[in-house]
Amino acid sequence: LSHGSIIELAKRSDEELEILVNNRVIGRGEVVKVGENFGIRVIRTGQIEERIDALGPAVHPTPVPAAP
Repeated sequence: LSHGSIIELAKRSDEELEILVNNRVIGRGEVVKVGENFGIRVIRTGQIEERIDALGPAVHPTPVPAAP
């Protein structure tokens, strides 16, 4: 993968896309063009519990001991 690489999607431009977090589907969307950029319009999302579960366990930073 480098600057200018093209990633071909396995869907037609008018098909819905799956929105994934940690390889789990949390919603569906469609590709849109916004000016010269592309984006994804969210069409639907899963239940809030499913979306939170997809984030995985909470990561807590390890406390750094104070300097002596």
